[in-house]
Amino acid sequence: MLQGFPLSSQATFGRFHLSVALLLASLSPGVSLSAMAADKAALVTEVHFDPGSTAITPGGHQKIERAITALLERNPSEIRVIGFTDSTGPDAINLKISRSRAENVAEVLVKEGIKIPLVVEGRGEKGAPYKIDDDVSEPLNRCVGIIAVGGDNAQKPLL
Repeated sequence: MLQGFPLSSQATFGRFHLSVALLLASLSPGVSLSAMAADKAALVTEVHFDPGSTAITPGGHQKIERAITALLERNPSEIRVIGFTDSTGPDAINLKISRSRAENVAEVLVKEGIKIPLVVEGRGEKGAPYKIDDDVSEPLNRCVGIIAVGGDNAQKPLL
């Protein structure tokens, strides 16, 4: 799995990993992957969701728990929690769903003791990991990325 690899190593892990590197790049429009790497941004994990749902699954909770351990060890200066959807449904609803997913993940992080500043955003289907046609239910795009940016131990591998 990709979890915890720094951006500079993303492209060597195949199609899925390259698409996640593109997801990371989409987190800061106009900022290149190399600039993101300079900020020492790394994907900690992705939490996936059922179609149309904002509820975190049991597997999603497990991923968040592992991410919390990694985040506490890394001590990033910021955590980005970015939600996405597949391309089914209207854009306005997808934006709300993606934002709600990201807020739900952020809420768990805070409840579990994360005090690091969080940037929470919903992007809908815009910038999702996989480019797909409209009205396609792509499970890998129904996700929230938890991204660690900078910090004291930014070179430390995650997960």
